[in-house]
Amino acid sequence: MALPITRKEEENPRIVVFRDEKKEGKFFIYPLEPGVGHTIGSALRRVLLSQIEGAAITEARIEGVYHPLSTIPNVLEDVTVILLNLKEVALKPIRPFSGALSMLLDVQGEGEVVAADIKTPPELEIANPEHHIATLTEPDAKLRIEMKVEMGKGFQLASTRESKSQIGFLPLTAIFTPIRKVAYYVENYHFTGWNEGQRYLGQLATKTSLRERLNLERLTIEIMTNGAISPSDALLKAISILSSYFQIVPLSEKKEDVSTVSVSEEAENDPLGIDEDLLDSSLEDLGFPSRAVHALSSEGITKLRDLLRCTEKKLLSLRNLGRKSLEQVKETLNKMGLSLASEEE
Repeated sequence: MALPITRKEEENPRIVVFRDEKKEGKFFIYPLEPGVGHTIGSALRRVLLSQIEGAAITEARIEGVYHPLSTIPNVLEDVTVILLNLKEVALKPIRPFSGALSMLLDVQGEGEVVAADIKTPPELEIANPEHHIATLTEPDAKLRIEMKVEMGKGFQLASTRESKSQIGFLPLTAIFTPIRKVAYYVENYHFTGWNEGQRYLGQLATKTSLRERLNLERLTIEIMTNGAISPSDALLKAISILSSYFQIVPLSEKKEDVSTVSVSEEAENDPLGIDEDLLDSSLEDLGFPSRAVHALSSEGITKLRDLLRCTEKKLLSLRNLGRKSLEQVKETLNKMGLSLASEEE
């Protein structure tokens, strides 16, 4: 039953939940003024498909396999099919992480191998445990796969990782985004009030004029995920991301004020004087040599911020990091206009 609207001439549009299941959701946003529905719908769709972060398997090492066109004894699927199946494993990060995490699949005996058989670290959870990976056809059949998992946005082609992969690891095309499909459409809507029992995700900060109720719009958004994130959480996250792009902070017209503010903020928040996003970037993403990255990661040095606080003497004392790797690290930093900390620091 619709509640009658009052004599107010404007109303905050609300996000109404029509359906919100594990993988599929449908939402309404109304009332909206003419033209606003397509503006919001198109922007939300693009952000949902490209900016929602997720986790994915980026590399895999199958015991006894050194080429993706190989076959495995007593395993029904060939290696190419197994890699494709691994690509579709939906991973839900329990908490954000940097660098690469490891997972292990180690099974033997006749039967079906599914995603639930994968051993995951505390930071990860498998969202589709029933997903098929392979079929073992004999009692003495074995399948052992080591996997690397990373966080990211969108997708990453396997070809871009070939030069970075360790020996024995096969690169996968990683689908980081947990969003599989987004559709939206706009229709004319005659707003008469809110219905009892409806569930709302929230309301927009802007208001819609109700003077011409017959000319209003309702935006419908349908979202499909891989199960690693619920459609409602994905929509709220997309709205938050989109809102942050339009929170414009006006700069002072006086140059001396701008410089004073920027210097003080940098000194307080960024003692290294470098952009925060760059400091929080992983060493692997910044193009550091793989051998050096693995040696540094084993000592907890995974981000540029961590590396810049190290001296040359400290790095030489680390296990598995030789003089050649150190010189490659210094050369990469030099290309970025950066250097290691001095001994005095």
